[in-house]
Amino acid sequence: MTAPVLASGPAPPLSPGPEDAPGTQDLEHVEAFLRRAIKSAGSREAASLGSELAFAGGKRLRPRLFLLSFRALAPFAPPPYAYRLAAALELLHLATLVHDDVIDGATVRRSRPSLNAAHGERAAVLVGDFFFSQFLQAAAPSGPRALALLSTAISRMVEGELEQARHRFDLSLSEAEYLRIIAKKTAAFLAAACELGALTAGAGQKERRLFQRFGRYLGCAFQLQDDILDYVGDPLLLGKPRGGDLAEGVITLPLIYALKCGRRAARIRSLLAGGPLGPGELEAVRAEVEKAGGIAYARARANEFLRRALAELTVLPPGPARTELERLVWSLERREK
Repeated sequence: MTAPVLASGPAPPLSPGPEDAPGTQDLEHVEAFLRRAIKSAGSREAASLGSELAFAGGKRLRPRLFLLSFRALAPFAPPPYAYRLAAALELLHLATLVHDDVIDGATVRRSRPSLNAAHGERAAVLVGDFFFSQFLQAAAPSGPRALALLSTAISRMVEGELEQARHRFDLSLSEAEYLRIIAKKTAAFLAAACELGALTAGAGQKERRLFQRFGRYLGCAFQLQDDILDYVGDPLLLGKPRGGDLAEGVITLPLIYALKCGRRAARIRSLLAGGPLGPGELEAVRAEVEKAGGIAYARARANEFLRRALAELTVLPPGPARTELERLVWSLERREK
């Protein structure tokens, strides 16, 4: 897969949006289904540990995108099976979070000890498997087209994670290679959530492709922001320590850009060549990356992707769903966690 191609033509300028978050009227149905799904676990321990993560304050971004994409195209409110599919997306997301924490050795998730840190890797992997099994149960009734779309997204996510792992500590990673990785590991899921909303609303190929592009641009911006926050985010807002990706050797756009900047690039390479990074080395690299303009460049690229996402929405008829999708983009532009 090539790096995401930005939409042609001038991008609409970013401007401040409203301070309140996008509407969540549909999410009550999703929350209710999630509670029923997790409560249905045959193991009381699985239900308890699953609830510990599922209701610790997640954004519910994927079900929200699915439902807003549905509402933007359907002339009727989401039926029960749509809420079930929206919940399936969140269950899949929860499964990936748990497994990622185990792979990364993460100790904090959503301002709490991660499941693997609090209960051990074995229990965490099994809870992740439980989330995945509940995802399959929730998604299966939606039919083969929905399952094919989701299975393709999962495959792409795995490919992206494997490519990222292959490039750990690889200071030669290019911006184009980085964009290919995030288009798979993060953007593919958001694109699938949006396209699935269009599919569930009965949309044709043209509308499905529009929402797929919208989700892909949004997903690339979301991952870029994650990578920026790993350098400059507030740990109290992030709910996890800053610099975790850098310490694990994950090469992201702020560092890729900084490594092109002469004197500072030499200093950064020297710091990274010294073996495992302690807090002092991490802070020194972070400061050099910021001085080299890496944060500003990555933020500009994230905003570019957000503009392209907004441009995709301009062909939709005005309405509450389109307005909420636009507000969601604005809220991500100001994202701090």
